[in-house]
Amino acid sequence: VGCGTGFFVEWYLERGAKVCGIDITDVSIEKLKSRYRGEFFTQDITDPDYRPYREFDVVNMWDVIYHVVEANAFDRALENIARSLKQDGLFVFTDWFGASSDIRIADHVQVRCLGTYQQTLARKGFELVGIYPLYNTLNKTLLGKLDNYLGSLYFLLDNLSKKIPQDNLSLSVWRYSRSKK
Repeated sequence: VGCGTGFFVEWYLERGAKVCGIDITDVSIEKLKSRYRGEFFTQDITDPDYRPYREFDVVNMWDVIYHVVEANAFDRALENIARSLKQDGLFVFTDWFGASSDIRIADHVQVRCLGTYQQTLARKGFELVGIYPLYNTLNKTLLGKLDNYLGSLYFLLDNLSKKIPQDNLSLSVWRYSRSKK
């Protein structure tokens, strides 16, 4: 969801996944169709008339959900994601899980804390698998231009520290179960 320029499309394809992506912009979808194997559609995950193309093992929504600032649209997006997942499917996404409360940091950005997701996603049949830190090390300039090539190492260091930042993004993984709804 929100496949944009295709960073994660490429990542999933390199690992043998079949990819189906949606984005809110036609421009992104047309570029993705010309560049990658897979199915790509212009669609808004917050649309009340959203219909999933099928059920998926994984829904990836990296750096997108916090751009859904309106409460009803946010709830619809999560409901639409639940409808898009197979039983025991995984929902992988980023937000400010370490924050003590939800924060509106820009007109187009509403970050939400772990408590908000625990309440909202539990009602929709999700359980938390794990939260993983990002950008503790990755956000610092340590070695200048070399930092651009050390992203994987910095990600590893962040995960070894287990520190979830209060003022930045973390990655979460949630498992969906229809029986828990």
